[in-house]
Amino acid sequence: MTNEAIDYLVEPLTGLDVLTKDYVLDVRFIITGLLDSDKLLKGLYDVITQKWPVMGSRIASLPQGRFEMRIPKTFCDSQPPLHFDTYEAAEEVAIADCFNRLPELDALDIKTESDLIAFESFMLTKPQAYKKLKRKIPSSSIGKQCSGLSNGPFVLAKDLIDKDIPLIQTLVHLFPNSNETLVRIILPHCVFDASNIAALFRAWSDSMNGRLDRIPSFLPIFQASKSIQELPEEVLQSCDPKRPPMPKGYRYGDLSQILMMLFMLIWRWIMLPLLRLQVPSMRRAVNIWVPNEILQSWREEARKEALTYGYWHDFFISDNDLCVAWCLERMAKKYDSQLDGNFTLGLAVNVRTRIPQLAQKLGIDLRGPSQSSAMANATSIFAHNGAFLWNSGIFSWKDVSEWPKWSMAIKIREELIRLRQPETADEVSRIMAAMQHCHITPGAPTLLPMNPSTLLCATSNWKQADPIAAIDFSSAVLDTVSKPFHNNWAAKTSPGKASELSMTEKKTENPAPTVAVINVLTDRPGKGVLITVACDGNLIKDHTFGTLVDLSKL
Repeated sequence: MTNEAIDYLVEPLTGLDVLTKDYVLDVRFIITGLLDSDKLLKGLYDVITQKWPVMGSRIASLPQGRFEMRIPKTFCDSQPPLHFDTYEAAEEVAIADCFNRLPELDALDIKTESDLIAFESFMLTKPQAYKKLKRKIPSSSIGKQCSGLSNGPFVLAKDLIDKDIPLIQTLVHLFPNSNETLVRIILPHCVFDASNIAALFRAWSDSMNGRLDRIPSFLPIFQASKSIQELPEEVLQSCDPKRPPMPKGYRYGDLSQILMMLFMLIWRWIMLPLLRLQVPSMRRAVNIWVPNEILQSWREEARKEALTYGYWHDFFISDNDLCVAWCLERMAKKYDSQLDGNFTLGLAVNVRTRIPQLAQKLGIDLRGPSQSSAMANATSIFAHNGAFLWNSGIFSWKDVSEWPKWSMAIKIREELIRLRQPETADEVSRIMAAMQHCHITPGAPTLLPMNPSTLLCATSNWKQADPIAAIDFSSAVLDTVSKPFHNNWAAKTSPGKASELSMTEKKTENPAPTVAVINVLTDRPGKGVLITVACDGNLIKDHTFGTLVDLSKL
């Protein structure tokens, strides 16, 4: 759709996008090698201006709670496709002087799960960091065009909506001390889920390596599968258009449900700690490094338990199943009274691979054994949040605390097996269509993936998208004198590849209706996984997930 008067194209946000419009993702990764920031900028600039102009759009609000991306038909000095700034450190300044960094993991004596460490403040900016860094004054025309210094990086979604600020904010930090580069990229979650972040990193890498022709095309929403946009006519004819049949496990977010949700938030986050003579704690996040050896021992234990359920001895259980179940089991040991009530388990579902009609339009071949490879070889991208929380059931914390240790991992795997059945694709399509219908129908309430008398435990598997593997900035590596690396892993990482990656989620003001958020991602491919858990800070202080180490104090 084109608006001739104000010279932009329009891509509307979907009902699912709007559910995540209050979130931004702050992704940081460390590249082995000192990089040419002009090449980095040119690579990303070309991706947006030549292949994906939608990634250079601005988000605007509309009446009745609707939003749209406005894509400038021409990018210029007053409307750049992105914001991009570079900072250089002096020779004596290390990354660890400015950003909290994991220690040498190989040197840690982690043999069993009792040895696990919960790292807090991973890769967050240290106070006074930018006093130790010098901003590089852009000299090229596109460098001057894209400098976001006058605005600064937005850190909340409210700083982005209805302002002339592009979607992508990028800060590059050069550290000659160890010949490493830390890249920080801030993205709105309503457009960038894990799959689109990985797609952006692949396209950025291809662009810098002279492979623009390999970058997928962009699939506008109006060309996507109708099954995710519209409820069937026969459904609408038999119901109140403002109240179509709710998908299984969902609730309408009307006033009574919202009030119930607020009560549950107050109960969980304020009242329960006070009843237990604890100081109410804000949500805190930690990262737990789990080496492959421990993952394998967990898998063997879980498979033995699966035999009691009638499964075969080599029953597949993924790293994600194990890590989510382990976190829930640890939490349940603390939340084992009737007062703790129930939680809704939300498993992130990628609509790109769960709806065959959409997968076909995106050129995703679902016939192979690896959906990660299929996603990486897609011929088009879906420039929207394509991950929603599948209601996988309501569970009692007390029950989980009493179950055999790996029962939850088996239940998660059973639910994911069901999700892969062809008939479930219709359920996924119906949920997307119902969200969209409620979004565009005046007076219709929002759909919630939960019973508001419980709180969500939201989980996602970043391992499948694997954004760290998508990064290849080797063509931008400068020829410099060798320097000692921070750790053995960085020393073994090829120049231009990422040695560490972290992701922080930030939400505008209002608290999310969650009891916990659990993400599993690859940080050191082939060595283990990193679990990110955001939950009640009292659990963190009680060393629920391992010995607490605040990286900001190291």
